[in-house]
Amino acid sequence: MFVIADITFLPIQYPKDKPTSDYIKACLKTFDRYSLISNVHAQGTNVEGEFDEIMKAVKDCFAVIQNMGCENIASFIQLTFAANKDLSIQSRLSKVKE
Repeated sequence: MFVIADITFLPIQYPKDKPTSDYIKACLKTFDRYSLISNVHAQGTNVEGEFDEIMKAVKDCFAVIQNMGCENIASFIQLTFAANKDLSIQSRLSKVKE
């Protein structure tokens, strides 16, 4: 099942010498390893791909963030599925910009 996910990771109780952008960069590398298309925005990251692959990547992101010293992580995930039309981040953005 192909979906677009809007994913936000919120590190809680993390080392104060590590900026939150480091966690985001680590998750982007994780999405890349899964060959997922991602697009960072001000409040999170859009990711497109197969549902199962996205969920595996999210699980890995939790492990990566934890291994970077973060003791608590909150995450918010919104999923969009449409069986009857082309679903991609780019197609959705281009419609807004028309």
